[in-house]
Amino acid sequence: MKRFVWCVAVGLALVTSGCEVVGGDALDTESAWARWQAAHLTDYEVEQRRVFVCNLCDGEDQEAFARVVVRDGAVAEVYDADGALIILAETSPDIPIEDYALTVEDIFEQIRLAEERLTDELAVEFDGALGYPRRFYVVSDNGEVREEILLRSLKPL
Repeated sequence: MKRFVWCVAVGLALVTSGCEVVGGDALDTESAWARWQAAHLTDYEVEQRRVFVCNLCDGEDQEAFARVVVRDGAVAEVYDADGALIILAETSPDIPIEDYALTVEDIFEQIRLAEERLTDELAVEFDGALGYPRRFYVVSDNGEVREEILLRSLKPL
């Protein structure tokens, strides 16, 4: 019931504003992007948790945790929850790196795409200091969370 109420609340907020900002500073996407760009972080490490509907897995929810190392603005290394380096080519050569880990810039792009789609609802929580998205939800027409991305422990390298 709480999830339904939350989804309804998100839906109502999004109808009026296009994007709900939850917690922290009340940054909209463009203000958060400007703050992130002003930080000039191209080398950083961040913990990332993604929950998403896997269309290749009969629509089942999939969850992935990774510690992502970004160098020169691109994913350089991805570690699993146990700290082991994930060798992407051996894991699944048909799935691009974006299915394992995203840069902050990639997540901003996903937010922009979700804002452009009329059928999706979006809730975002931005970091007040650096502007990066700490939590990002995309809710489908039926009220189910289609994708959730959580970022924490972002550290400049």
